[in-house]
Amino acid sequence: MTPEVALQKREQMIRDGFCVIDNILTDAFLQELRDESEQLLANYAPPDHTRYHGHHLQVTSKDNTLVQKLLEWQPTLNALEEMGFGDFPVSVGITILTKDPGAPPLYWHQDWYHWNDPISCAPWPQDIFMKYYLTDTTPENGCLKIIPGTHRKRIDLHDKLLYASKLGQLPKPKDLGLLRDH
Repeated sequence: MTPEVALQKREQMIRDGFCVIDNILTDAFLQELRDESEQLLANYAPPDHTRYHGHHLQVTSKDNTLVQKLLEWQPTLNALEEMGFGDFPVSVGITILTKDPGAPPLYWHQDWYHWNDPISCAPWPQDIFMKYYLTDTTPENGCLKIIPGTHRKRIDLHDKLLYASKLGQLPKPKDLGLLRDH
């Protein structure tokens, strides 16, 4: 990534709450992740209370060497460093999120819950969540929708989402996720 592109990505992350960085995973590593996610999901039985929410399989690096490889993936760490976000801690695991074909849309959620903390007034992100799509996504099958700017400005929807998360019905995603349209 050139310094100019890194600055543009940083500015977009601060302004909108997200940015897309292409070509981080090699084709070979992407295939390894696809194969591993298929194997893990084949043995996964989702809790009954999440049956309409897609599947959220959490895998730690201590239990899976491929997850450890992903968490230490140098191109990702380099991109974060180039954007000025290299000091964020790396998670100890990932969440594999998948949705069955034809299933209803996934729920809205938020990744930041500390709106009453003064740190929420900072102009830079407090959490960075890396997502790697394991299949090509389109508006029809994509599993992530973002409301740009809501990482810095509370909206009414945040109150409704906070209530749902406090019920303990949904696991909170970790810093890194794999998304698979099954």
